[in-house]
Amino acid sequence: MRYSTTPAMLVASWLANRADAFVVAPPSHGAKWRSSRQNQQQQQQQQQLSVTAVRRCSVGSSLARVVPRLKRRMSTAMNTNDGARWAPIPNVPNMEGGTNPEEMMRQMSIPDLAQKLDQAESTFGQVHPQVAAALIPLSQALYANGDLGPARQSCTRALQILQRAYKERPSVEMAEALHTLAMIQQAESPEVGDKALGSQNMALELAMRVFGPDSVEVAAYARCLAQMSEDYSQFLSPGLPRPFYMPNPIPLYRQTLSIIEKVIGPKDPSVASALDDLASALLFHRDDDYTEMKAVTLLPEAETLATRSLAISRASLGEEHPITAGREHNLGMIKRGLQKPKESLDCFRRALAIREKVLGVDHPDTKSSRELVEEEESGTAPPP
Repeated sequence: MRYSTTPAMLVASWLANRADAFVVAPPSHGAKWRSSRQNQQQQQQQQQLSVTAVRRCSVGSSLARVVPRLKRRMSTAMNTNDGARWAPIPNVPNMEGGTNPEEMMRQMSIPDLAQKLDQAESTFGQVHPQVAAALIPLSQALYANGDLGPARQSCTRALQILQRAYKERPSVEMAEALHTLAMIQQAESPEVGDKALGSQNMALELAMRVFGPDSVEVAAYARCLAQMSEDYSQFLSPGLPRPFYMPNPIPLYRQTLSIIEKVIGPKDPSVASALDDLASALLFHRDDDYTEMKAVTLLPEAETLATRSLAISRASLGEEHPITAGREHNLGMIKRGLQKPKESLDCFRRALAIREKVLGVDHPDTKSSRELVEEEESGTAPPP
């Protein structure tokens, strides 16, 4: 549903109060890491780093880089207690042109990035911001490759260099490093959810200071924070303060949608993704204040948002695109929740027809649509 920047007074205070979140890397980290993994790197020398499976939010410095690649929270279909299944929507292709950070990363291998780090250290010394700028993509590549320990060390070293160099001045790299640290902490263990949320919250605050509250960078970081709050709602450390936890992520999704609509217009494919995120949150989110009366308000709004999202997908991607099918599927789930069985069945049938044609009859998404059609036709759909 609802994935690079700066400063310092806040960062210095946060680092001081959360020293446990950081592991100090040795100054010669680049050379030491490269030496300790020399054999593996030789095997990887001819391989390109794949980031297609990385669960991180893409954050860049331009609209073309950021908005079209905002990451969805769900990498698999979401199951709820009532049996509802929300379809994960693949990323919308970059339809605005421009170079995407992920495409750039595919052209860079870990040995290449380690070599760039060594070059920066040789040229600028151990604690120069250019070294931090080399450490950040290396930490992201290591994270993407599953090497979480070295990734965390690279990222925390970059943070320490940047905090020392910039002090009270904002820096794009600081927020990107904090965001990267949050992704690493999230991947390491559910038990560090409090730290991951803190890192991502700081990245969001810094993005607001550097880019302004209505920037697409802020939208991307807000979306990631909402995702992480949802993912960690059941794992946050009991008995500990939770200053960064968002028990209700819906306002963050609204913020993301508002920014994207304002910046790029209401009919861009990226807006469809933000609409889908918010609709999903309205359908599935249950906080302590949730009541059946609130559902009467939330579900019709979710239906309106999902209808808009589907219309944008039809216009921009076509009637028979897999993403269009996914949004047909999701609109059907909302209509099921509103107890509109005929309309939900129509949505499920359209999604099934597209998926059978485009993905094949044995694809998991096709099977999911077929199950929903059978449930509605037989009257065995779970109660809303």
